[in-house]
Amino acid sequence: VDALAWTPPAAARAPAATGAPPAPVALVERARLAGMIHELYDELGAASFSAAWQHDPEGLLEAAVTLLAELRLVRRHPGGVLLLPAFARYRNITLALPDKRAEQGRLALEPPTSPAEEPSS
Repeated sequence: VDALAWTPPAAARAPAATGAPPAPVALVERARLAGMIHELYDELGAASFSAAWQHDPEGLLEAAVTLLAELRLVRRHPGGVLLLPAFARYRNITLALPDKRAEQGRLALEPPTSPAEEPSS
């Protein structure tokens, strides 16, 4: 049991050990990640994030990269992150929020109010 518990599965061994070619990975530069975080803040507004992150987009970026690394979706690399093959399953996800909320002066992630609660014009 001890040998099995400490032996990595064949898929996790080095490519030379398994004979398989290395999986392709993509590098996303740190500047691009920072730009994406700032775009989110611009689109959603700082108030859409928890109090810990409202004024710390760089801290949120670091926490997000840490989470993605723990989930083995990215690997930290000098100057950015490497997207690992499992990350590809999320490639087509886009943010979809109604535009009318911003026009009404509400936060993008607030639940809609009932018609009775809507302010009269």
